[in-house]
Amino acid sequence: MAASLAFGSLGVILLVPVMVVASLMASHDRIRGSAFGLLTGAGLLSLFIAHRRGSEIEFDPRPWLVVGILLVAAGVIGHAVRSRRTNA
Repeated sequence: MAASLAFGSLGVILLVPVMVVASLMASHDRIRGSAFGLLTGAGLLSLFIAHRRGSEIEFDPRPWLVVGILLVAAGVIGHAVRSRRTNA
């Protein structure tokens, strides 16, 4: 997820460092537990882009809107399922 954000903003310049940091983050349980928050945050960023760019005639905000909604929903549902499993 973070790699796709890096590629979209600054291209391949940040792709390798982001992949290294992501792999280091995935190895820690405490950080891995907040992965759904990262997913939701990326979705909110997509929704913000859709909102800001929606007024431009040549820009179609619908792909950003769909991706944003899907990411936010996946993050919220994933966090709810994980919380239910750990509490049960």
